[in-house]
Amino acid sequence: MISLTVLAFHRSRHLRRLSLASCYDISGIYEEEYGFEDEGGGLIKAVKQFPELEELHLIIMKAIGAEDIKAIGISCPMLKSFTFNNIWYSNSLSEEQELNEVAFAVAKNMPNLRRLGLIGNEMKNEGLQAILEGCPHLESLDLRRCLNLDLGGDLGKRCSHQIKCLRRPSDSTHDYGWFADDSYQHKSDSPDSDAWFFGYDY
Repeated sequence: MISLTVLAFHRSRHLRRLSLASCYDISGIYEEEYGFEDEGGGLIKAVKQFPELEELHLIIMKAIGAEDIKAIGISCPMLKSFTFNNIWYSNSLSEEQELNEVAFAVAKNMPNLRRLGLIGNEMKNEGLQAILEGCPHLESLDLRRCLNLDLGGDLGKRCSHQIKCLRRPSDSTHDYGWFADDSYQHKSDSPDSDAWFFGYDY
């Protein structure tokens, strides 16, 4: 599986769209911390070869963190669509800064985004506020299962005004191809199998 991924990574610098899902052997900057070995040298090393990348979709990639997203934004300045959907588990010991790390990384390093999906992200209102300010061209925003958000006040009104296509934290995930609660498996897979998906377009 990794060999196919590495082969695709080295085929073209003109790659426009890349999707990865549940590829546990593909890691980012923190590959040593997680104990993974990536034959391709890490996702970040790969995306540096794709300066024309416009769409990147990462689904259930647990080894990818805020620093990786920062590196992706710097390496792919033409990025217009980004998905980083992960399922998180509540941790009362987490610092607020840690909860917002991914949101802040997106806000500071992906200013040209039109579409953003963050299903299951742990960010709080401060993180969402940063995204709205740092990504002024954003038209579509998927916040389903972002359970730390409170959109009942002014922030919710700003989202409705600024975002054309808004999926709120409590919106249904029935049309989402992956479980959005406590499972890491694709809906069509058996509970004992490792789900994975890889796709790319030029």
